[in-house]
Amino acid sequence: MINLIDRKADQLELGTLFNNIYNEIAYDFPEENKPEFIWFDFHHNCKNMKYKNLNILISSPIFKKFINDKQYYHLCIPSFYNNMKKFSKKNLAEKPIKILNTQKGVFRTNCIDCLDRTNIVQTLISRHFTHQIMIILGISDSKSYTGKVFDKFHKNFELYFNDLWSNHGDVIANSYAGTGAQKADFTRTGKRTYFGAFKDLLISSKRFFINNVNDFYYQECQDLFLSKKAVKDAIIISKPSDKIFYSLTILTISYFLFWLSKIVRKTR
Repeated sequence: MINLIDRKADQLELGTLFNNIYNEIAYDFPEENKPEFIWFDFHHNCKNMKYKNLNILISSPIFKKFINDKQYYHLCIPSFYNNMKKFSKKNLAEKPIKILNTQKGVFRTNCIDCLDRTNIVQTLISRHFTHQIMIILGISDSKSYTGKVFDKFHKNFELYFNDLWSNHGDVIANSYAGTGAQKADFTRTGKRTYFGAFKDLLISSKRFFINNVNDFYYQECQDLFLSKKAVKDAIIISKPSDKIFYSLTILTISYFLFWLSKIVRKTR
């Protein structure tokens, strides 16, 4: 279990409660099956765009132990399965399906909304296991992976991998919050930028607006998806337009620039 919320203010209270509940539940587990718990304060460790500090999480003893113990599922299927015309009991007896490795656990990751911080850490976990799998299959050289959080794949695959996880984060965030995921510049390029931070500011503003004005639509969608409400009882509504938000944003910026120009003229 990886908990990414802050160790201060309201999130500290929530995180402490979560940690206490974990301790009570884990107490009854036998030692060999006890779930591990990591509280990694993402915002504190990665503030000022120091995302290289994610290595603290990836290289922690608990994280490494879990990766080595739990592994991943690896199934070896004979090549004749690609052509079902060649399939026979004889072939199956001579070259049976082999389970080379089994997965013994999962990473359960959370932040507050389980959107932005969560997607980054899940991406890093996926990157780590994908490296291991590609090395075992002979696709990558073992020298290409040092165990660090920023170890890259081959150039072309790196682009596909980053796009996959960035798009995944955007889809989840849009369905829940009405915007794309924050910190997407890091997920897509492996680098945190000032432009990405500015874009996150706009996303935060839009989420604030949606939460206070247009949240009904997204709540209705979530209730339907989670079967909290029957389809026959749902209120048919259209997805709210973004025009109101962008209009208010333009008016706010214009108003700010207007007063800024007045202040500048007075100081001359």
